[in-house]
Amino acid sequence: MHKFYIFIVFLCVLTTTEIHSSERTLIEKVSSLNNSLEQLTKALTQKAPSEPLKEKKVLKKNNESSYTFHNTEIKLITGNIIEQKNIDVIVNAANKAGILPSGVGGVAAAIVKKLTEKGRVAFNKDVRNRYPNLQEGAASNVGKAFAGTIIPETPLYKNGFRYLINAVGPDCRIPEDINHVAEAYRNSLVEAEKLGATSILFPRISAIIFGCNADLINQMAIDTIVSYISTHPTTSLKTIYFIFYDKQPKDLKALKQYTCILDRYTIDITPFFTSEEPSPECKTM
Repeated sequence: MHKFYIFIVFLCVLTTTEIHSSERTLIEKVSSLNNSLEQLTKALTQKAPSEPLKEKKVLKKNNESSYTFHNTEIKLITGNIIEQKNIDVIVNAANKAGILPSGVGGVAAAIVKKLTEKGRVAFNKDVRNRYPNLQEGAASNVGKAFAGTIIPETPLYKNGFRYLINAVGPDCRIPEDINHVAEAYRNSLVEAEKLGATSILFPRISAIIFGCNADLINQMAIDTIVSYISTHPTTSLKTIYFIFYDKQPKDLKALKQYTCILDRYTIDITPFFTSEEPSPECKTM
């Protein structure tokens, strides 16, 4: 009988030990699974580090500056867009036509003046040849970019411009999706690369007549350009210009904002496409 009780106690101890062992194994497995999930979540949510800003130069006047990422320089300059020289591509903040119609306003009016009527007609013909499926005036053109040649016998050509790109930004008065601003910048870069261009000059797309939120579109412009450079380190585009009209107070405010945004691009800042507002210190000043 004594031996029987000892046997029973032994079984109880053994069973309890096995249960505790199983619990420990289960806890270890759950802990291991949690660690794996944490690592997976971190891998999925972590952004790849951006290329750190290699160099910044402060230029001579009006808070102009230059930033170099990879092998491409971003230059913030002031002046009249049509008076710039020796840049391969000039970008027009275009409407949904895709081509360059007569009777336009804003940046387009200044460009048409220097392109001349003969140059405008030749440009439109080239655009229609390059993009045979273009539906002039279609809503689907928003966010797209259409490139054409600038003919030699024009003031724009004599200034060094070889191509004009119509970048169709959204009209925020309608309203249209403001995220098309990023597409318009990105597609302009793609078209410029197809042309083999090494330099391109941007106005502020959708900023004036189309009335889009300045804080948002200025952030989008820089994010789009820096992201494109970071993902295309061998791009043919060696210099990307943003121009701000020095007789327009809103443009000079935008210049300060662009500078602030670019200053914040360090190893800890990753390019992103967003419709969120920029950091408070980089809002329109």
